[in-house]
Amino acid sequence: IAGAAGIVDVEATVETVRSAVESADAQFAEHQEATGGKLTRPQWPVIVPPGEVSLPRHQTGDPIRPVLTLAREFADLADAWASFESLRLARPFLVELGGPHARPLPLAVR
Repeated sequence: IAGAAGIVDVEATVETVRSAVESADAQFAEHQEATGGKLTRPQWPVIVPPGEVSLPRHQTGDPIRPVLTLAREFADLADAWASFESLRLARPFLVELGGPHARPLPLAVR
């Protein structure tokens, strides 16, 4: 991104994503209660923080492997976010939580 500077704060990014999912789930629960409980709760994506996956022992000496692993885990986080956004946008009562369009992964930069 042109003009962007800083370092991605992995923990803050994951916390932001988890918070958005929790807010949507709470809003869903309120709406479900108000409508008589006939809705099926979405299967929200599981948010796994990048860096929590450990490398197999035989790969720990490779200096590139951890970087590629972290990149793959960020891609997985972005996929989980995209899945969440799809679930959010499919429910009109959740659109107000982030607008009518899918949002990009909310990276926290410091």
